[in-house]
Amino acid sequence: MANVTKTSTGYIFDRLNADGLKLVNEFQRQHPRLCEPSSEPTFRFIRYGSAEDNHALGQLIAKVRATDK
Repeated sequence: MANVTKTSTGYIFDRLNADGLKLVNEFQRQHPRLCEPSSEPTFRFIRYGSAEDNHALGQLIAKVRATDK
């Protein structure tokens, strides 16, 4: 089950399944300045950005959570 944790500076995505990881990787390609590199294959940290970026991040979170159902 994917876990999305809100922090003071962004969101931590961990325990992603293949579909969730694919969604997060695509988001990282589209918003590289928001994403920190990770050596873990199923862990990502994404920072807050502009209002438009944050809206896209909210949509990503909903999609990742939906992949676990």
